[in-house]
Amino acid sequence: MASPIVLATTNNYHLNETEIKQKTEEYNQEISRLGNTAKIHIQEMLKNILMLKNTDRLAIAWDSAGDLPSLFMIADEAITFGAQVHVIYYRSLFNDDASVASVYLGQLVDKGADVDIFDYINYSREVRVRSVALFAKNMPTVSITNLADAMDLRQDICRAQQEAKPESPDYDPELDLNLQCNGLELPAIDISGLNSGMFGENRQLMRTYGMKILNELKKYTKFHFLAPDGTDLYVDTGGAEFINEADNYFGFRPEDYKKEPGLLLTDPPIWDNPPGEIYSNIKTATGTLVMYQIDTDVMEYAFRHPELFPNLNITHSKSDIVFDEKDFIKLEFDQTGHAVLDKINGPGIRSVIFKKYLEEVTNIDEEASRSGDLRVQKAALLLSEIGLGINGKANNPEDKINGLEILSALITEKKRGIWHLAMGKHPNILPGFENRTINHIDNGLRNQNLNVSGIDQTGREILLSTNKADDKGVLDGIFEDWKIAEK
Repeated sequence: MASPIVLATTNNYHLNETEIKQKTEEYNQEISRLGNTAKIHIQEMLKNILMLKNTDRLAIAWDSAGDLPSLFMIADEAITFGAQVHVIYYRSLFNDDASVASVYLGQLVDKGADVDIFDYINYSREVRVRSVALFAKNMPTVSITNLADAMDLRQDICRAQQEAKPESPDYDPELDLNLQCNGLELPAIDISGLNSGMFGENRQLMRTYGMKILNELKKYTKFHFLAPDGTDLYVDTGGAEFINEADNYFGFRPEDYKKEPGLLLTDPPIWDNPPGEIYSNIKTATGTLVMYQIDTDVMEYAFRHPELFPNLNITHSKSDIVFDEKDFIKLEFDQTGHAVLDKINGPGIRSVIFKKYLEEVTNIDEEASRSGDLRVQKAALLLSEIGLGINGKANNPEDKINGLEILSALITEKKRGIWHLAMGKHPNILPGFENRTINHIDNGLRNQNLNVSGIDQTGREILLSTNKADDKGVLDGIFEDWKIAEK
């Protein structure tokens, strides 16, 4: 029998033993029904991506907005691997499953894991300092994070790792909060996502054809997104390189690197899993963008704030907020590449949610900056990443696996042929691209009859991809060759 961990919190969603037992049984049934495939994918992730060793100290930082079955299964498999597991759980919601979480955290303690819990609801600098100090004291060799609501902690934890490892002669603590942060980010991962077929995609083909796509994209620094719905957006990468995520031969520790060790100084060894996108920084952008698919973080924000959006859980499902062909969101970007808050509009609730979310993260950045953190004014509003999904087995938000919706941007942004544009922190923080903010939201472009063109040095536009039935771009031809190779 597991030893329950008592969470000294108030306003737990499940107050009595009967409710806790019912919810626990619901989660157990979910694990029983979907756990076999998820377990295989977790084992692959730990062994082949994280390169977990039985001598490792693995920290798993999770907040209560995250999926409990996924947390339990990942930690359980890591313990089976022989790693020393330290779970740091942040209670970040008033209406969460804190009482239920105590059951699963207790089971992990019985299995040999160390567990620490922080009440993150009453946000304070003191709580952040104490949690980061604990993380630094028990410095892991690798980490896994799913911090959907306690977003500031993503950077705090990275800073703790950074400050503990200043051995590089080129170490610059002011360069990047994420420098030498060794770990996997699994934003909004859940047990349905862990069942996605994208974990089983042929990585060799993804690497090979991904490099063909990357070599075409390298010819351009400027891109044009154009669709009949009013989308007319120009983005400029400023010469930043495109990265094929499927070509990551290196690991999270220096001894695992199979490429040049110098990558440690420029590319933080932290990425999300599974692979399946090609991406680059955006330096500037201007024009109009109409969006239909938005990041899971925005959706989660809306459902966590019933005081702002009353009855949302009655009128909308979570998938309705992530993707809606009718309730579009229209954004205008000024000459600096920042979204103009006053010009965010649309026919329904989603544009209101999106604007409110951006206002919130902008205010958080400003508050953190006054407290001494390195933040950039209006950084959350900057269009910062251009990306293209290349994983043929990834899912769209409206897809379902065993009846469960696929909502995680971790998966939907990897869908082959789907472009996405992110706002907030640059994916690769390099000199000239130090857009410091807690925000990074990936928004998939699902526009009908969307044309994406590269602009060459003469100013000529070369059609790269289109979803028009009677047309074809250069990348579309590569995707067709890829399909043939898969047969």
